[in-house]
Amino acid sequence: MFGNYLKTAVRNLLRTTTYSLINVLGLSVGVAACLLILHYIRYETSYDKHHPAAERLYRLRYERSDAEGGFVRFASACPPAGPALKAAFPEIEQIARMYQNKAVISRHEIKLLEERIFYAEPEILDILAFQILDGDPRQVITSANTAIISRSLAQKFFADENPVGQQLTLDKKDVYQITGVFADLPSNSHLACEMLLSYPNLITAKGPQLQEAWGHTGFYTYLRLRPGPIRRTSKSGFRR
Repeated sequence: MFGNYLKTAVRNLLRTTTYSLINVLGLSVGVAACLLILHYIRYETSYDKHHPAAERLYRLRYERSDAEGGFVRFASACPPAGPALKAAFPEIEQIARMYQNKAVISRHEIKLLEERIFYAEPEILDILAFQILDGDPRQVITSANTAIISRSLAQKFFADENPVGQQLTLDKKDVYQITGVFADLPSNSHLACEMLLSYPNLITAKGPQLQEAWGHTGFYTYLRLRPGPIRRTSKSGFRR
């Protein structure tokens, strides 16, 4: 019986070749477009889902208004804001701050201008999903003049050598010892990073007063809340 159905279908297709071709082509284009749209939606909604406890992670945003009522918004915030929030609200489990920098990285004859460099507090490795491939995750950027680099950057400067224990120079003056290598961040991550520098070097470069500079807005501050529902009020946004 199935063979009869197949023969009938083939005869109908051959009898109305143009009409059948239009139908098949239209169906193919429709299915392909649907699959592409589904793939796009799935990719866009997967952003930053790879981080541990992603549903409890937030990035602190800063905004201010002018006399005309206009708003200016920043993805970064003031350096004291994160610690102040953590001290005020027990719902915040952990914070970490990052400060973006760019520099010419050099080793021997190899030189590379890199804009995806961040000074970072070591707690960022507990909050965001940096997969450490080489080095001790608990110690990699706790000391001054230390740094971790992505696997791609390690291949550019060290090829097949082990970069841990080696040195890279930034802007011909600052020498950092490489204490770890992390896996390249996925494309569906908001953060593009090739190198993390130890946070004490930022304080040395900018001065300790930077820690209390409410007028500075260049710090990306990440918060991880404690497990459980977020309790909100109309005034503060959190209730103690």
